[in-house]
Amino acid sequence: MRGLSLINPNCSHSTATKEEFFDIQKILTAAYIKENCIKEFKLNPYQVYSYYTIPHALLYDFQKSGINSLDILVIYSFSVIERFTELYPEKWEQLKQCFGEIVFLSETLPVSHSAAP
Repeated sequence: MRGLSLINPNCSHSTATKEEFFDIQKILTAAYIKENCIKEFKLNPYQVYSYYTIPHALLYDFQKSGINSLDILVIYSFSVIERFTELYPEKWEQLKQCFGEIVFLSETLPVSHSAAP
């Protein structure tokens, strides 16, 4: 199974700073990927990290790569992508079409956004 993860560095939680919450997202999405034997796929050979932090960049790289789809996108929770889905519903729909499955690891964690997606 090929996939990747999307992490939002601009979110915080009532019990964690932005930096701590970013680290939590990285650790938990990486653990899920490892536990489920997902092969992380780089759409852009110049990308430094194995995860994306900008949904627009993920969509752009997908469109530019010529790859039709990947099996899975792992996101910590819908809360970390919710603002993007509200501001850019068309782009969210396009992004969803790029993956066979989108997995949200936590559905109930409230977060606050401090910057644009």
